[in-house]
Amino acid sequence: MRKWGMVLVALLLAGCTNLPTSGPVQVGGPLDTVDDTLVQYLPAGPAAGATQQEIIDGFIAAGAAAQDDYRVARSFLTDDFAAAWNPQQESVVRGQTSSISVVGNATARFTTDVSARITGGGFYSVEESGTSQSFEFGMEQVNGEWRISSAPDAVFVSQATFASTYQAFTVYFYNATRTQYVPDVRYFPRAGDPVTDVARAVVAGPSEFLPYATTAFPDATTLVATPVDVVDGRAMVDVSADVLDSTPNDKRAMLAQLTASLDAISGVSSVSLTVDRSILAMSGGVEPNATVEPLVNDNPLAAVDGSFGYIFGSTVEPIGRLGDAIMALKPTAVSYHDTGVAAVGTSKGVYFVGDSQIRVSKTKSAVQPQIDGSNAVWWVSPGDPSVIQVHTSGQAKTFTGPWGDSGRIVSLEVSRDDARLAIGVNTASGPRLYVASIGRDGKGHLSEIGGFHRLPIQGKVLVDLAWADATNVAVISQTATVSYVELASIGGVTTTMGQPLKPVSIVGGNGRAELVVRSSDGELWQPRAGGWQAIGVTVDLLATQH
Repeated sequence: MRKWGMVLVALLLAGCTNLPTSGPVQVGGPLDTVDDTLVQYLPAGPAAGATQQEIIDGFIAAGAAAQDDYRVARSFLTDDFAAAWNPQQESVVRGQTSSISVVGNATARFTTDVSARITGGGFYSVEESGTSQSFEFGMEQVNGEWRISSAPDAVFVSQATFASTYQAFTVYFYNATRTQYVPDVRYFPRAGDPVTDVARAVVAGPSEFLPYATTAFPDATTLVATPVDVVDGRAMVDVSADVLDSTPNDKRAMLAQLTASLDAISGVSSVSLTVDRSILAMSGGVEPNATVEPLVNDNPLAAVDGSFGYIFGSTVEPIGRLGDAIMALKPTAVSYHDTGVAAVGTSKGVYFVGDSQIRVSKTKSAVQPQIDGSNAVWWVSPGDPSVIQVHTSGQAKTFTGPWGDSGRIVSLEVSRDDARLAIGVNTASGPRLYVASIGRDGKGHLSEIGGFHRLPIQGKVLVDLAWADATNVAVISQTATVSYVELASIGGVTTTMGQPLKPVSIVGGNGRAELVVRSSDGELWQPRAGGWQAIGVTVDLLATQH
């Protein structure tokens, strides 16, 4: 199923190149398709007469080679332990410092800095700086050769190896009404079996960070036949009989959910759901009309010289009466929904503007107010900057988060699926970026917020944020000397995107290439040719499109 352009035989030992932790550079983000032209790492197996330390070294290096169910790594183990070892349990992303010590005749200890972990299900989490851990290995001689008889259910990869041998995959769930797909990003080995990994993740259900996302699969459902067979491009996903009693609508929703998740993987063109290897009947029922990622106008939306509209080249195309109503308020910030409503921030308060106009706050907002698909308006009071304020269905609601009373919210934005909220907070210990899950009732009205997931960012101060796409949040970060843009995946991996000039606000378009930054002098910048380029337009205000 896979074609590899090159096989690189390499033994990856403890020393490795460290990834940059500060200073902006232009880096490409993760892709959801497996690139079959990438190098496949194939470390060597155990050498005759290898010492205990050399066996441990070789085993650790072989953790980068997931092909054939970690065949090379298992060759360093005794036969009994090779059958029992579970490398899918955890992947440890190690730092620069590690050591191996032999303790007695039959025990070894591997100690390493730990920068991140990938736990079962592909969940990536960053460790606090300075985290270190020791792992015990049992050793045994087999026919005069040292082999590992006990070890953690884990593989160990360097930071550089992780970047080249693991890949982000998007797993989809639903919102409460199944009108939107809610994405979750997981990390699996490129050379492993991503079809099986992703299918298992879908069947297992949403992560703890998506408590209000839903799945069509019954709670007890499991993936039965593994690996998942792919025949002539069709993935045959065999699950437990729990699905047989589901409604026709649920069965179609299960298949749609799997198809959306597996569709981006190379070699998969269609999906069948099976029980006991028999295709599950899909008679009756209606497939959910869910959207993977809602789109907005490709052009920036801004206020220029008294007009509010889309930027085409160097001109503004006004949006009509709504734009006139917005400009009459002398806006300092605008969040616009293409259904013809907007949240407007002014020096005198916060407004909902549509067919009618509602003043939802008599004080200005400490952040750019935001609109969502239920016409709720989100803002933060300067007098209580740690609390999220929401005007929804004629009611005022407040929400707090894990940053505590001392945190100061400086930016927030609801994702276009209306299922998640990105929050930027500055604290005395540095900036924090969170993505939270939004709970809604059957009518789509906001009910609660939970599942706060902290994403790693650098810098000393967070200036602004925007959803770059459904799975990435773009952040303007600031140090003592420079400002730059970071791209934080909801999966937990953050890269940098370079330095636009004097950035003060950022908005998203349709993908990271359509991000737009406004500088302190009003000039607009977009990612171009490996950096940022001014597009030749100066605006008074740059609006968010929802």
